[in-house]
Amino acid sequence: MSNSPMWKQTIPTASRKMIGKYIIDKELGSGGFATVYLAYHCKTGEKVAIKVIERETAADMGILTYVENELRITSRINHPNIVHVYDIVYAQEFIYIIMEYMENGDMQNFINNKFFLTQQDQIRIAIEILGALIYLHERGISHRDIKPANIMFDKDMHARLIDFGFCREKSSNLKTVCGTQELMAPEIFLNKPYDGMKADIWAFGITIHLLAASCFPFEYKSDFQFLHDIKSNKLKIDIKPQGIIGWLVKNSLVYDPDERASAADMMSYIKSQENPATPNSLARLVIVKRINTEAAIARVRIHPNTPVIFRARVMNEHSGLRQKFEQRKSIKSFENVY
Repeated sequence: MSNSPMWKQTIPTASRKMIGKYIIDKELGSGGFATVYLAYHCKTGEKVAIKVIERETAADMGILTYVENELRITSRINHPNIVHVYDIVYAQEFIYIIMEYMENGDMQNFINNKFFLTQQDQIRIAIEILGALIYLHERGISHRDIKPANIMFDKDMHARLIDFGFCREKSSNLKTVCGTQELMAPEIFLNKPYDGMKADIWAFGITIHLLAASCFPFEYKSDFQFLHDIKSNKLKIDIKPQGIIGWLVKNSLVYDPDERASAADMMSYIKSQENPATPNSLARLVIVKRINTEAAIARVRIHPNTPVIFRARVMNEHSGLRQKFEQRKSIKSFENVY
């Protein structure tokens, strides 16, 4: 019987590739210029995610500047709701970013797979995202691509902000159009200087509406219709959630950026409520069938602070979950300078 730790036994010896002191296990995902792998520390067995960036491809795509910007920003920030970067390794052909492994994936996956968090957990997640935004905004940093795909969850379902390629440290008087179209603030489309921190709040409002209601808080028939409506202030806002989440969305999606609430304003509002959710330590995640009563929720909780996620129906991981937005083209970030 092998005396090797279980995590080592799961990786065939012949396929053990090393990056520094980490053993590569499997690919987690890939994009145009980078691939993310699950890896283990060779001595401790600690799980990490390693983002492998191809230098030549990134340079050819004209995005090496954004990669360098992300590396500079992430090496200097430290907050419990921002994914922590442990190390950056520069090689001749690749850049390796070693970071925390987020076991529960990203928020977009939860939306696509029709998972619905309780209202208490929605508020807790909103608090955690706001905490990260307050930390950044107090330092003059705007993220500029807040969206469900850039919110990840650790093993205890705490929210962590990722992807800092579009960040700017001087956030006022920006002119660059960047982000993800459906979540971009109106002022970004108007070819005028804008405040990146105020644009973050608009995107935050849409993000938590997607989390709570699995739909946009406005009509989206086509790119043409959306762009026409948002540029002309004719976008019809239809907020589904009520209570604290509804208030956050309403005060995020204010057309005039000067009238939009700040992240600190929103945090103060939540704290002013009688029983706001707080980001306490959580037990493990529980996923159950869709249920409608607090008594039913209480029965499945294994700990008072355990997040409970509802599913429309029970499916195993191989059953081919349908995408919530399968009829709508996938959202991609883009950047153009007028």
